[in-house]
Amino acid sequence: MTAPLPFPDVPTPAVLIEHGVLERNLARAAQRARSLGVALRPHIKTHRSVEIARRQVALGTLGITCAKPGEAEVFADSGFEDIRLAYPVVGADKHSRLIVLSDRSQISFCVDTLEGARQAGAVWAAAGRRARVLIKIDCGYGRAGIRWDDEALGAFASELFHLEGLEVIGVLTHAGQAYHGPGPGEDPVTVLRRHARQERARAETAASVVRASIGGEGAFEVSIGSTPTFWHLEVSDHGSGAGEPRLTEIRPGNYVFHDLTQVALGAAGLEDCALSVLVTVVSRRERDGALHLLVDAGKKTLTSDQRVGQTGFGRVYASAVAGDVPELVPEVELCALSEEHGWLRAPREVAWQVGDRLRVAPNHSCVVASTQDRLVEVDGPDLRGTVSVDARGRSS
Repeated sequence: MTAPLPFPDVPTPAVLIEHGVLERNLARAAQRARSLGVALRPHIKTHRSVEIARRQVALGTLGITCAKPGEAEVFADSGFEDIRLAYPVVGADKHSRLIVLSDRSQISFCVDTLEGARQAGAVWAAAGRRARVLIKIDCGYGRAGIRWDDEALGAFASELFHLEGLEVIGVLTHAGQAYHGPGPGEDPVTVLRRHARQERARAETAASVVRASIGGEGAFEVSIGSTPTFWHLEVSDHGSGAGEPRLTEIRPGNYVFHDLTQVALGAAGLEDCALSVLVTVVSRRERDGALHLLVDAGKKTLTSDQRVGQTGFGRVYASAVAGDVPELVPEVELCALSEEHGWLRAPREVAWQVGDRLRVAPNHSCVVASTQDRLVEVDGPDLRGTVSVDARGRSS
């Protein structure tokens, strides 16, 4: 069922990146941002790779987004000059590290509590600096931030405005609720369009409140970020009143690789998935009328995340080499994971044998990429080389 692997010297498990798909995803996102009239500031948490981030910047991105100071340090050391942390940074040690980075990069981060803002302001003020901060807005996900419709938002913004050591430059939000998927009977694309409209409208509504509360003039940033909503964002006249803040940037991350979750959500097709895991069959048994295969990738390579509306931890491609029209093998599912093993359940007629190599489509590519020191970049049957995951392990 699988063709012989054209690069047998690559040890498994290995995380493969399909060069043509990756480059198409990068170019398509850059063009989409231009068509929407907003800046693209990609989140590098998906790949944590200096090389891939440089490819993104070469296509015209404004800057990059990180989650933690450790990631920011890696990219600042590599010459990136505009780094935003889409995370409420807390702790004097972390702020001291960001202050060091601010000597060579423009650093910004978000805040969503007065306690966190006061701590940050004190550290930056003591260093004779002003931190560039965005207020984290909850646009419906419920994870972090101040709700866009919270009556206390204006007062919070005003208090931040008067804190020494801080400069409020905008608002930032993330429509994580888009990952919940459609409800019964709902069309996935219709749901994503609704989330995209709400994300933008709620961010701009919050921005108007914050801007009015701090009496600001000039540039004011409105930053949103989510791969599913990015592809379904529409040009909007929301916030079109004179002087009202408008959306300025988008921060998708997963779009570089996509995965089975994006496919299930209706945000991407299988042909848009650039990342897969190359595995070897290490054991084969027939049991209870089905075929049980073990492959040499478990939780330490694949993620235990499950995609919307599905069971299992991944699917198997019909070919170990990417083709023009990718297909998944029907009725075969990665049904369980242990640390070093993946458990495949398949019909008895499947012909895979011990030693065969398979290509697995994972549920969540961001987690998978972060398990590796290097990604193997291929172009169909051709091995192009490796891409370093430079910020692997830099999670503090």
